Amino acid sequence: MRLALGVILAAVVSYLCIENPQEFTQLGLNPKAISFAGTMTFAVLGSWGLIDQFDRISNKKSGDSVSVPWFEVQTASFCSFLIYGNSVASFAVFYQGIIRSLFLVPILYLLWIYEEMTRWQVVLLWMLALILIANYLLPYNGAFFVGFAFANLMFLVSQPLELWIEKSPGDLSIRLIIVYGLSSLFWAGYGFAFDDTPITLLGTGYSLLYIVTAGLWFYYDLQATTKIRW
Repeated sequence: MRLALGVILAAVVSYLCIENPQEFTQLGLNPKAISFAGTMTFAVLGSWGLIDQFDRISNKKSGDSVSVPWFEVQTASFCSFLIYGNSVASFAVFYQGIIRSLFLVPILYLLWIYEEMTRWQVVLLWMLALILIANYLLPYNGAFFVGFAFANLMFLVSQPLELWIEKSPGDLSIRLIIVYGLSSLFWAGYGFAFDDTPITLLGTGYSLLYIVTAGLWFYYDLQATTKIRW
């Protein structure tokens, strides 16, 4: 129900905010149409994973083994999708920013409540807010958009590191990690197929980190299950 409402709300807001979306003028079997279909599909699947992550934190009132810095940067990154998508009249980019932010912001709020953010995590949150304001005010939307994408990749490293430190899958949603991993593989394949080096590198980097994260999650989950049996 929440996912359906999010899909509808994001579609309506995107339709109202984006005039003459570039994707609607190039439908068919071409690179832009393929990226549009992929973006829309994984935007919905990613939100499905985020709902599972929200429920796990909400039900357990805990965010064990969940990387707060990664979710902070991830939230800011998808908020930048709104600014960039609007500037280039991209329905798909704007839509993804809306639907992901709808579910990321509540997760960040739960982490604020249950994880007692450290001082540097609070500072990071305020810095990201100021960068987003600068992103909105300055005419460098493309640079900010790419910058957030690379920052998200760098901070993603903290998620497998968090699992390794905690030695437990904790409250991290494996559904979210798998869906994000599949999305990254799609973009890596897309970049390779259409000789787009930046997208290929980003997609490959994300994919590798999600594979490592999923591997650690299953490893520690198996360990926990074995201990319970003993």
